[in-house]
Amino acid sequence: SGQVNNDVAVLKVLPNASGFDLNFGTIGVAIDEDPSEDQSNALALDDDGNIYVIGTGIFANIWRGHVTAFTPQGEVLTDFGLNGRRSILWPDGQDFYVTDGLFHTENNKIYITGWTTESASNINTAVVAIDNNGNHDSSFGVDGWFENDLGLGGLDFASAIEEGINGLYLAVTSVESPGGSLA
Repeated sequence: SGQVNNDVAVLKVLPNASGFDLNFGTIGVAIDEDPSEDQSNALALDDDGNIYVIGTGIFANIWRGHVTAFTPQGEVLTDFGLNGRRSILWPDGQDFYVTDGLFHTENNKIYITGWTTESASNINTAVVAIDNNGNHDSSFGVDGWFENDLGLGGLDFASAIEEGINGLYLAVTSVESPGGSLA
């Protein structure tokens, strides 16, 4: 039997939830098919109405983040990344599991959060930034990457990111080993 791929899709539902907007994508649905197992975990819109689906997926046994861009009409935004998609591979071969993202309108950046795995017993909160053309922002964090261990080892799972006054806020579940402390 053939392998089943999970694809990135966006549904546009009418405001009164009476059905799909049939003028969006193909009968209300926009789909991007890629040769990977994908999960769509967040959605962000820019001021032009472009749609950014933020998620995670596995390809060649490596978990990585991804952003897939669509036009307001539900077509793949081909001038974003490579063929409308930007994959984010964490440095040093670490897996990167994405849980949330947002579009920051003031600086036209997409912030993507989740966690990275150094080992099964050490998982760190992670954030990366890309611009609205799919380019990695190397001025963010350390060479474009923010990774933080809240304590001494343990597990730190970021589940949400929100833009706030003078900064980004992350919702994090921190499971620290006995004797660990928050820095």
